[in-house]
Amino acid sequence: MLGAGAGAGAITQSGDLNLEANPIYTVLSGPVGIGGLGWLSKARGLEAATPAALSVKEIMHPAELNGFTVLDITPGSIKVNLVSCPKGYVAPEYLTLTSASQFEIG
Repeated sequence: MLGAGAGAGAITQSGDLNLEANPIYTVLSGPVGIGGLGWLSKARGLEAATPAALSVKEIMHPAELNGFTVLDITPGSIKVNLVSCPKGYVAPEYLTLTSASQFEIG
């Protein structure tokens, strides 16, 4: 998945290479603040897409979201929390954050 603000997936196949037993996880973390024509996909007129040579188990569909990613890393796993912020300017006293997706690796 390329060219989006936030998203996540597990790559299970790359060409002839089968990664099903040990997938490669990809996380698009999202910019803290951008929008409108600031998104490259808007300027290019494209949406996020998985390259044809890859097979990806989608965890979160790519989306143009402002936000950030929190990783909780322990020896046995990684907990991923993709957090989205509101669009446009919000005064700090009214700012709310939403979990766009949560998942665990390992």
